[in-house]
Amino acid sequence: MTGISAIRSALSSASASQQAIFALACAERTAIVFNRLAAPASMAVYKAVLDVAWDAVKTGTRIATERRQSLASLPEATIDDSHRRKFYATLAMGVLEHALDVMDTSGTQEAADLACCQSLDLYSCFDAIVQGTPSTIVDPANPPPSGPLELAEIAEQIEILRALTIGSEVGAAFCDQLRERAKSASQILDSAITTLFKGRN
Repeated sequence: MTGISAIRSALSSASASQQAIFALACAERTAIVFNRLAAPASMAVYKAVLDVAWDAVKTGTRIATERRQSLASLPEATIDDSHRRKFYATLAMGVLEHALDVMDTSGTQEAADLACCQSLDLYSCFDAIVQGTPSTIVDPANPPPSGPLELAEIAEQIEILRALTIGSEVGAAFCDQLRERAKSASQILDSAITTLFKGRN
């Protein structure tokens, strides 16, 4: 079983709260992309939504509709030009939106899968650019080998699921630990982002 298959299999048997925490950890590991590439005003809104989401998952409460609307209103929400650096901020925003979908729909597997896959796609994008891999049409039945950044993200997703399912009570302190771990793990993207966008608008 491949790493991604193992992740999706584990997600299928995870509880709603476990799926929500997993998806938020994915959003936390991709938040650095948004924070490095989005407009400063957008970063503040994004961080506020992410903070509220973590608080909501710790307390079992719902996220106010206004919070989701504030995220959707950001200019980065609609960028589809891959030649603009803010396009990658848009991809990162998508991971957070999928995490919010998990929480809003009581932990649907589909939304958690989407958070997993879009996070991996984002790490894979930076792998391809840093390594100078030319763009190609990928055959889903025969995907190219994962690069080091994507492999690191696969390992983190597996570790988060392991931590969530070893029997420990998932309380506020545990969520805080997982969030800090995700922030630390996301630092691997720093050099990739710097390399990619040095001197580019």
